[in-house]
Parts: sequence; C-alpha cells; structure tokens
Amino acid sequence: MFRLLSRKTLAVAAAATMAGLVTSADAAVFVTGDSTTIFAAGGLLIDDAQPSGGADSATVTSITPARNLAITTGIGPQTLTVTGIGLNFRGGTVAGPETVTVTVTYFGADNNFGLSADNVLIGSATAELTFTGTNEYVAVFDDPIVGVFDGEEDRFRIAIESTGNMRFKTHTVGSAPSGEGGIKISLGGSSVPVPEPNSLALVSLGGLLIAARRRKSVSA
Repeated sequence: MFRLLSRKTLAVAAAATMAGLVTSADAAVFVTGDSTTIFAAGGLLIDDAQPSGGADSATVTSITPARNLAITTGIGPQTLTVTGIGLNFRGGTVAGPETVTVTVTYFGADNNFGLSADNVLIGSATAELTFTGTNEYVAVFDDPIVGVFDGEEDRFRIAIESTGNMRFKTHTVGSAPSGEGGIKISLGGSSVPVPEPNSLALVSLGGLLIAARRRKSVSA
C-alpha cells in the first residue's frame, strides 16, 4: 500500500540525498584569533567567544552547552552549515596537543533535548588543540558540518569533548547574547532553506541538458 508523502518530507529527503543528512568534518587545528573576524565572510551562527568579562569554568573533559542560533525559523526545512568554532580557553587547560570533538544536535520542534524522539544529529568535527595560554582559540573545519533539520526552532546543543582537561571563560546568567550562563562560544556558518523537490528536479534537469550540450559540442 502506497502512502503519499508531504512536500516538506520530500524536500528534507531530497536534500539529505544530495548533501548527506549527517557529515563528519576532517580534523582541523585551533589557532589564537578573533572569531568575529575569522568567520565574518561566511557568517556567524553565534558570536560569543570574546575574552573580556565573566568568570572561569571548572576543569572538564566534556561540556554540553545549549544555544539558540542566529537562524530564521518557520520557513520550512533548512540546511545548517557549521564552518568552525571559537572557544575561550583558560589556564587549567592541558598543554596538549589534544583532540577536541564538537558535536552539533538540533533539539527538534519540541525545543527539548530531553525528549529525544525528534532530536536531529547535525554532525561532528574534530580539531587539534595546543594550549599556549589564556586566549580565544578558533578552529576552521577542513570540511564544514552539514545537516538538514525541519527549521521549526533554533535551539541546538554543541557538545565539546577533549582527550585532555579544558577550562573556559564563562558568562554569568543573563549576560550572554542568548540570555544564558555557561561558556563563551562562537560558531561560524549559516542556515538556508532547502529547495522544493520541484526546484531540485529542475536543477538536475538543467545539469543534464548542459552535460548533453557539452558532449554534442565535443563530438562536433
């Protein structure tokens, strides 16, 4: 028995087929620098890793901050692209080199990570950290993390794990741009609407016509 799929479902499926629903980026390297400047050209999903103000976190090997990203909701399925991360490491972070893994997960339309039925894993990336002193460190992923989500909400979990101890600059509650306490963090990237299935079909057809025309020119 056949079941008709909604245009929204088809759009998500088509985009996932073309780009891959979940991707893992290759290893990158953290360098000292300013997230705002480094990610300016490609966009910022969070711009919050500035070194001034706040306090220092406890020493940890993993931490899972949740943040609202700078995306437009309610416009249908979207493709989220995360190009890199900025973190403010403090004294107490192991000298390294250590491997830091960043995993991005969408909370779902219910906006609740604890209710995991509609959570969507966007992807993960690793970066090598050599800590040389208190500063803002930025890693630009060799390949961006790319994933499709329904676009209903803008809340994501950014899990950060390391093979060694980490310590971060933190906000007091209510002082961060997102209105939350927790570590200072920046994410480079953007989120764009998923093309409708009809649009994808036209793009594919156009590509086939161009390829056919090129083959015809070569044979002539």
